[in-house]
Amino acid sequence: MKEPITILDKIELDSATISLRSDGIILYALKANITITAKDSKEMVNAAGKLGNFNQKPVLIVAGTDTLADKDAREFAASKEGTQYAAAVAFVISGLAQKILGNA
Repeated sequence: MKEPITILDKIELDSATISLRSDGIILYALKANITITAKDSKEMVNAAGKLGNFNQKPVLIVAGTDTLADKDAREFAASKEGTQYAAAVAFVISGLAQKILGNA
């Protein structure tokens, strides 16, 4: 039987909680009802780097209800700097607006 996944360490930010899970995945739990900015995105990437010892790890981003990212945040997230610690990225979304922006 598999061991349950636990949180080994986490960093609380204004826009999200960034956690290192016991399965090696970095979890971005975005807060609800906010717009993520480029500044927020940079803080999240820095936190992920610290938690993952500045190595690439798989990333799981769980969007909060009615949470969106502005244009600058989306551009940063797609950049080399924004993905420097991500081996792969998966998103869990909760609304149509998030789905539309994710496909843009």
